Amino acid sequence: KVIEQAVDALEPELTELFEFGQQQVESELKRQAKKKGIELKRKRGNVRTATILRDQAKRLQLRDEGLTPTEIDELMRFRSGQLVTRLSRKTQDAALAMAGDRWRTQGGVEPTGSVLDDIMEEVFSSVEREATIVANLTASETLNLGRDFEFRRWQEQIETIQYSSVLDDNSCQNCRAADGEEMDYGSEQYYDLLPPLNSTQFGACEGAGNCRCIEVAILGA
Repeated sequence: KVIEQAVDALEPELTELFEFGQQQVESELKRQAKKKGIELKRKRGNVRTATILRDQAKRLQLRDEGLTPTEIDELMRFRSGQLVTRLSRKTQDAALAMAGDRWRTQGGVEPTGSVLDDIMEEVFSSVEREATIVANLTASETLNLGRDFEFRRWQEQIETIQYSSVLDDNSCQNCRAADGEEMDYGSEQYYDLLPPLNSTQFGACEGAGNCRCIEVAILGA
């Protein structure tokens, strides 16, 4: 029950962050289009017909625009559940570890007073550190999923995608190494560099979940 309540509270926050990522991209592209004197044209419709496998006789319907609103809600609820469940497990693990240390060093006498306060403080401190890392990581991922969703809507006019670490003056060595890398939208390299950075080419962000990097779309002329 408590976990469900936490998920219910967190889901709209993640949805808002996802939508903010969409709004960022739309604003960025509109500014570029105005400078270049071109008109932005979002793709019409949300389905196309394509064959997935060569030996597949029937035609399958595939969305051009990625996730539907319902699927976005489902994804945000899933991500919220992941975050809450991970923190719940961390709380249990920390409490069990403290109880084990207590038993090993002081025997099986039930802790009281200041000893109990110390145990709870250590548990909460451990969980708070984990919560910060996981929350930052989830926020970065959610924002960039929203940006990716919006890229798809304008992909016919996007010439290239550029990895950018300029939002953070304290970006790590791996993120700085990836800064300025250009790639095609939807390519293998694009998804390899989709922030928060965990790249086969450049490695993972060293900021312990604090990655603030983004991929930026560059319009064609």
